[in-house]
Amino acid sequence: MYPNNPWYHLSWDSENLQAIGQLLSTYVGSRIILGNVLANATPLGIPLAAYTLMKNPWSNAYANAKKVGKLLGEEIEYIDTPFILCGHSLGARVIYFALKHLALNNKTIIQDVHLLGGAVSSSPEHWDKVQHSVQGNINNYLSKNDKVLSMMYKVGTGFTNTPIGVKSIDVERVNNVDVSYLVSGHTEYKENFSKFIVLS
Repeated sequence: MYPNNPWYHLSWDSENLQAIGQLLSTYVGSRIILGNVLANATPLGIPLAAYTLMKNPWSNAYANAKKVGKLLGEEIEYIDTPFILCGHSLGARVIYFALKHLALNNKTIIQDVHLLGGAVSSSPEHWDKVQHSVQGNINNYLSKNDKVLSMMYKVGTGFTNTPIGVKSIDVERVNNVDVSYLVSGHTEYKENFSKFIVLS
């Protein structure tokens, strides 16, 4: 897709990510299990469930993504080469904070961005500020079939926001692409990336 570009893979917090995988298989191993968790939620049960999720590896990695994103922004800030950033799930959150760092420092060195099933807030106020660090487009790929984001993410964040992986980012320079017809679950974005990538 980008034959003339070198690729770099940012590896971070792998122990937490492995634990997240185990957690997801426990909580969302089937729709029935997930349905029961939500169906049994009471006014008291919801905050208790949120507290439980806040103490798990997902929440640890969710918080660490902010730190990693800032570090990524710092690393590429002074490199005189445009970058194309691609990230899945919490990787999209890392990208958001990298863009935020670059925007705060008036750097526009990102060529394009591809966000797959992003586990980061869809708030237009947030994205309106960071979009100016991107020369081209921010491409947001979302799926209505992503139960991890539509349910677990919301509980884990205390129902404070809706993630970009299930909701459009309503700002001018973002291409929101609904890939529900290809992606039936949170782990299916990367394997289908070549089928729905939007090239500027």
